[in-house]
Amino acid sequence: MDEKRVLGMLSLCRRAGRLTAGMEAVLEAAGKGAAFLVLLAEDLSPRSARRLRQKLPALPVATLPCTMQTLSAVTGKLSGILAVCDENFARGIQALMTDDEEEWNR
Repeated sequence: MDEKRVLGMLSLCRRAGRLTAGMEAVLEAAGKGAAFLVLLAEDLSPRSARRLRQKLPALPVATLPCTMQTLSAVTGKLSGILAVCDENFARGIQALMTDDEEEWNR
């Protein structure tokens, strides 16, 4: 996976207003059917990751090889949970990630 390109795509997504950060905001977006992809920071607590995956079994979830600090530089918010709320951005990010990504949960 090309981390720089994924972070660049996340930055574009944020500027377009199609990126949601934080557990509650992501759950709300998913509840409204607005989220297409959920991304987690590698240093997110296992409990939070497990809780999120249990609440959103139908959405693809991936763990990025980035810390919350790295993601906060892109998003402007310190959060380890992001939702991509645009189908085209979600597909683009998934395309940048390798097909053998173990973290996908479809």
